[in-house]
Amino acid sequence: PSAGADPNLKGSPKPRPKHKPNDGDGATVRKKKGGRPAPPAVLRFRTWWNETIDKHRKDMSITFDVATRVFEVEISGEDQTYVLSQVLGRRGPLDAIDLHVGLRVRLLGRHVTIQKTTSETADWIVAEAAYQKKLLRKVQTALLKYDPGALDMEHFDVIGQVSIGRETRQRGHECIREHMDECLSWIQKLESHAPGVSRIFRQRCLGVLDASPVTAAPTLGTSGSFDTPPPL
Repeated sequence: PSAGADPNLKGSPKPRPKHKPNDGDGATVRKKKGGRPAPPAVLRFRTWWNETIDKHRKDMSITFDVATRVFEVEISGEDQTYVLSQVLGRRGPLDAIDLHVGLRVRLLGRHVTIQKTTSETADWIVAEAAYQKKLLRKVQTALLKYDPGALDMEHFDVIGQVSIGRETRQRGHECIREHMDECLSWIQKLESHAPGVSRIFRQRCLGVLDASPVTAAPTLGTSGSFDTPPPL
């Protein structure tokens, strides 16, 4: 891919450093005070494709620094790292809550679909998605006290669930932003009945955007083992 073709490319490519294994990869997600899962300092993903002419496979490693919101991209066969100050999605620059397995995004002039993530990154995505779904259930329960007809029990039981298929079998496939948007929509309904309660729920829902990483990230890089999707 041509680095110059991407408007998000910041500066010139830098030499690829040698990375040490990530000692924290695969560790259980640590939680901040109040039970909020703290994101790792760096989110790591990988994708690949086959070249059109020679069918040679190319691998792309993607890292995202949660604190600086800077992407680094490495491509197999290229001895350089591309630094991207931002990557645009459908709703603007991508943030940690937008990144997940299955996301289709344009990087370095090529549309790719994220195929894998590391255990550490997947652990956080799973934990934060679970937090949002638990919060959603609390919001709905609070709303039912003021408006029993706000939702039927059948909808209440399945809300926040995802469709069954191959993608749901891969850890880290859930989009945190989608869970946040759903939660915020119900908080909006609660606001007319209990503005104080809804304000607290809103702060909890959006708290992930202000969460600090569990560790500092002196360098990025793409070390760490990637999860292999289980068989069907």
